Amino acid sequence: MNSFDTSILLYLNQFSHQSIWFDTVMHAFKSSNILKSGIYMAMVWFAWFANTGPHDERKRRENALTAIMAAIIAPLVARLLVIVLPHRLRPVQNPDLPFQKSFFLETDNLDTWSSFPSEHATLFFTITVALFFVSRRLGLIALAYALFLSFVRVYLGLHYPTDIMGGMVVGAGVVLLLRWPVIKQLYVRPAFYIHEKYPGLFYAGMFLLCCEIEEMFFDIQLYLGHAIKYLF
Repeated sequence: MNSFDTSILLYLNQFSHQSIWFDTVMHAFKSSNILKSGIYMAMVWFAWFANTGPHDERKRRENALTAIMAAIIAPLVARLLVIVLPHRLRPVQNPDLPFQKSFFLETDNLDTWSSFPSEHATLFFTITVALFFVSRRLGLIALAYALFLSFVRVYLGLHYPTDIMGGMVVGAGVVLLLRWPVIKQLYVRPAFYIHEKYPGLFYAGMFLLCCEIEEMFFDIQLYLGHAIKYLF
């Protein structure tokens, strides 16, 4: 625990459990996938289809593909860090922190997962950084929403501010890595080839992929976990 995290957490926590309506809204943005990653998937596809001129179409779509690829890789990197780094209790579970739970918050399913870095923040800021390369205006909208969603998670005691910052660094790093020309061509060329030759297959695959991103790959994690438990 550091003074930076403590001061922000305790300041926000004084408003917790004061208004059932406010806490209800906070829980809606915490729990609803459509209000979290769903909004970001909508932004990515807005960028893909935005009518900003034929000369910009290829570049826009390359950046949209980068956003999707980074949205797959960055949360995996964050999950790996969660596993290998020392365990960090979430603020709401930290006995050394006088934290007042908000209305409705359930913490039973948080016991086994370390809070650093925030996987949700990683996803939000990954797509935000990628969208800045599409449009500064769209990037600013994505940034404002990412900051709001991060506020929700800190307010509810699910993450420390430094967990959010860690997610920002991971997300930005993955996007910048995927923008290297040599790496970028590894996924841009095959994607555009499939898009041109088999557009139906391309959009059907992207639909399923974006559904999984929206769910933070919950289905894959669930069935993979069952498979590992069954085999070993």
